[in-house]
Amino acid sequence: MGCNLSEEKLWSWIDREAPELDRHLEECPECRRRAGRIKKDIHRISADLAADLPLPEKIGPYTVKGLLGEGGQALVYEAVQEQPKRNIALKVLRGGRYAGKKHVQNFLRETRALAKLQHPAIATIFEAGRTDEGQYFFAMELVSGVPLQVYLREKKPDRATRLRLFREVCEAVDYAHEEGVIHRDLKP
Repeated sequence: MGCNLSEEKLWSWIDREAPELDRHLEECPECRRRAGRIKKDIHRISADLAADLPLPEKIGPYTVKGLLGEGGQALVYEAVQEQPKRNIALKVLRGGRYAGKKHVQNFLRETRALAKLQHPAIATIFEAGRTDEGQYFFAMELVSGVPLQVYLREKKPDRATRLRLFREVCEAVDYAHEEGVIHRDLKP
C-alpha cells in the first residue's frame, strides 16, 4: 500500500523543515526513501552551486584567504583576524540568512560545545556570531599540518609513534566526553 503524499508536499516539508515531516517519516518507509533521495539531490545541487561561487573577500570582520574544507552544513575558510593580527580558521554555516532553523540550532550547539573545551589537542574557539548579512560563523585556532591519514601514508611512522598519536587523539576525545561533548563526526 503506497503513500498518497505528493512529491510537492514532501519537498515543501523538507524545504521548511516542517515538524510534520519527522512524524510522517517515522511511520512511512516509502517517504523515508523518497526524502533521502530528495535530500541527497539538494545536497549535490547546493555543493555544485557552492563550487561555482567565487571566494568571498570578507566574512564579518575577517579577510578570507582560502577554502580549507567543506561539509554538508558548513564551509571552513582560512582567514585573517585584524585585532589581534593572526590567521584563523573560520567556520561558516551554509545558507546565510536562509539557513534552516535546524541547521542554525545545530551550528549554535556546536559553537557552544566547542567553546566549553580547553585542551591542547582541541582547537580553541575565539569568537562566534552572525554578520550583518545574517551569516553565522565562528572563528577558531588555525591548526597547520596535514590530515592524519596523509601523514601516516607519507611519513610511515613506526608503531610507537602511531600509538602515541592514537593515545593523544583518545585523550582529547575522552576529555570532550568528560565535559559532556560527544563528537559524532570525527575525521582524520
